[in-house]
Amino acid sequence: MICHECKVKNPDSHKFCGVCGKEMKAPPPDVLVEGDPGAFYCTKHKKTVTRLRCSRCTTPICPRCMVQGTAGARCKACSRHKVPIRVTGVLHGVGQTIEGGLQGRGRNVWYMALWYLIMALFRR
Repeated sequence: MICHECKVKNPDSHKFCGVCGKEMKAPPPDVLVEGDPGAFYCTKHKKTVTRLRCSRCTTPICPRCMVQGTAGARCKACSRHKVPIRVTGVLHGVGQTIEGGLQGRGRNVWYMALWYLIMALFRR
């Protein structure tokens, strides 16, 4: 289930979001336009009719709410959400790559080399 506040995906069994701590509530229902199947009213602009949905959280958005990115049209809340690169995740990926061979996981090795260079520069 996706948190309605911070737009982070959480397991369905959680009662509270793991990032923002808010209670996991179902998003408000989409309001359909009468006589026009497949059209909705925008979540933020209640009088604007749209057929566009966010590619991450699937809320109806109008062109004023849309932020175009490489993953498609997203709402402003989802476009703000960025996933940082975590050092522990990179180390874990490098360990799996070394054990399993380089089967399309060369990016982790490059991340590790980049972290090594950054740490070497700050060590001086």
